[in-house]
Amino acid sequence: MVASADDAIIGETLDGEVLSWNAAAEHLYGYKAAEMIGRNLSLLVPRERAAERSDLLDQVREGVTVRHFDSERLRKDGTRVGVTLTVSPVLGPDGSVVGASSIAHDRTERSRLAEAMRQAEQEVAETLSLLDILQSTAPVGFSFVDRDFRSVRVNDKAAAINGISVQDHLGRTMAELVPQFWPQLEPSYRSILNHGEPILNLEVACETAEDPGRVHSWLESLYPVRVGEEIIGVGAVFVDITDLKEAERTQKDLTSELRYQALHDSLTGLPNRTLIIDRAEQMLARGRRNNAATGALFIDLDNFKDINDTLGHRVGDQLLVELASRFTSLFRDVDTVGRLGGDEFVVLTESLPVFGGWEETGQPGEGPSGDTVSIVIAERILEVLREPFALGDNQSLHTVTASIGIATGPRASAEDLLRDADVALYEAKAAGKQRYALFQSGMRRAVESHVELQMDLRSAVGRDEFFLAYQPIFKIDTGAVVGVEALLRWQHPIRGVVMPDEFIPTLEESGLILTVGRQVLHRACQQAAEWRRAGYDLSMSVNISPRQLDSPGIVNDITEALEASGLDHHRLVVEITESTLMRDPASTVERISQLKALGIRVAVDDFGTGYSSLAYLRRFQVDILKIDRTFIASMTSSEQSSTLVHSLVQLGKSLGLDTVAEGIEEQQQLEQLRDEQCDTAQGFLYAKPLSPQDLEAFLRTHTVTPRDARSEPTST
Repeated sequence: MVASADDAIIGETLDGEVLSWNAAAEHLYGYKAAEMIGRNLSLLVPRERAAERSDLLDQVREGVTVRHFDSERLRKDGTRVGVTLTVSPVLGPDGSVVGASSIAHDRTERSRLAEAMRQAEQEVAETLSLLDILQSTAPVGFSFVDRDFRSVRVNDKAAAINGISVQDHLGRTMAELVPQFWPQLEPSYRSILNHGEPILNLEVACETAEDPGRVHSWLESLYPVRVGEEIIGVGAVFVDITDLKEAERTQKDLTSELRYQALHDSLTGLPNRTLIIDRAEQMLARGRRNNAATGALFIDLDNFKDINDTLGHRVGDQLLVELASRFTSLFRDVDTVGRLGGDEFVVLTESLPVFGGWEETGQPGEGPSGDTVSIVIAERILEVLREPFALGDNQSLHTVTASIGIATGPRASAEDLLRDADVALYEAKAAGKQRYALFQSGMRRAVESHVELQMDLRSAVGRDEFFLAYQPIFKIDTGAVVGVEALLRWQHPIRGVVMPDEFIPTLEESGLILTVGRQVLHRACQQAAEWRRAGYDLSMSVNISPRQLDSPGIVNDITEALEASGLDHHRLVVEITESTLMRDPASTVERISQLKALGIRVAVDDFGTGYSSLAYLRRFQVDILKIDRTFIASMTSSEQSSTLVHSLVQLGKSLGLDTVAEGIEEQQQLEQLRDEQCDTAQGFLYAKPLSPQDLEAFLRTHTVTPRDARSEPTST
């Protein structure tokens, strides 16, 4: 009914965000539903009427329905349209106002009809002789009946409304012409004849034989028709308001519909966060009254982003809908399964057993504990996820896993319960995913520390607290410095210099790595270009994180950094860890091909720690293998590590790749790598990571023989 209504019907939140937009709204304002849903309704409000709209919403927040309010709105083409608004509050389950619904009627046509009615009423009242004019010209229904209620005059509009020709009206009684309406009209017509007082805005409604099942409504004004002092009949001016009344009735349906939308997830139909909070509060209250255990389980899919990225968001949505169906099938009606958004679901359960053959005691406080019930539920959820999902048009099978956080027992509020379940979820993911974790009080501090780190990192980006240190890369056979690796550091205002192991994972998790990584590329390229102009012929190695490699903008980021700095493209080396390369080899091959097309070089970092094969190394088209420092550290004391280093160097040579040994700290390591004919190296034996100024000083004084850099006070 909402979609087919003739008046614009719009649902919105209390902040003005559009939730629904019917076809009549599209016609009236010129915006399609897809253009308006999610946007703010203030887009339609002329600037000078902003305060007026604010007052309307204030009244709605107080639970007041504002009816028949005349105003103006802006169409998409910039023109204005006069509207009559009826704005009603939408109530939540607790009776609070959660949104608003409005009906907008085009006042342009209504005003024209109202003016025509006024003119018609005036003409009837002044003289009976104008009936002929009204019969042919009035744009509203007009009729005149004598004292026996027989039709004397009727215009074309009235005949059209009644569905009877003008000729067939004349001489017939009202009871014959409008039998369904006449029982409602007759008392008013008789009152006109008896008392001579007009009756304005009389509303009548009923079903008609010609259109059964639909309630037709008329709005009439009745006047006595006089010749001198004698009342000779009744004149009626009326309009069919069936569509308007249907729109008002539809508003009740819309209110219910908007209430559902406000409390349920649009994709899965599950309760949303608002309804979950409400039900959790009720559950906790019952638990306190009955001394019964309660619990909340937070469910978050592992690597759901990979589904969206590889199969598309449509398939991702299909998966979420099927998950909702599976989860719902596990629980009783008294339990709540909801979706918080994205790939996050929540289950609220009380102390009644769900699985495992327990018997309900029926006594408050008896039965299994909340921990026991919730753990069994979590295990059951993980179990049902092991069954593959048939997804996409080809119904290919895919298996997903989830991490689950559990919080049980009484809490002061629903927010506290859900917060603790979320904390436990974070712990489950940190422990390796595809598992559950039960909330313990000590977890909260760990999460709070993580949140504080995220906030500090966001502030660090804004305050430009990150800086780069540069570690020299040497030719093993000559000792000449041939390049540097840019290493990120954080100058924390309180903690001082923070090393990357402490903050890089959080940058990656939060997505801030994209911003910071872009800054690193620009700074490193600019520094390399400056050194080149100063006469230092050095390559610049920059680490690229998994999230950066996945980003569609990485090629553009590198291009902009190179063009802004003027650095020769072949002097830039991007380092990608072996484990990152092997996450999705097919996609990695394509992305590296794009990077190589820029003329830069690509290095495999931490080589030897992953699972790359000879075939993939060939397909990746990399230029450099960087042997992981763990193998270098043990190569002089472990025959296995020594053999592995030998194999890695030989592999690089067989593929025509340069090899770099990372983390050299001892002269013996250097000598053995020289014997293995490894190409280049970096490590404390040569130099620590240095500031630009210290590196320049190092280059000016550097001798071929490496020194133990661990004791150098000027390094950063």
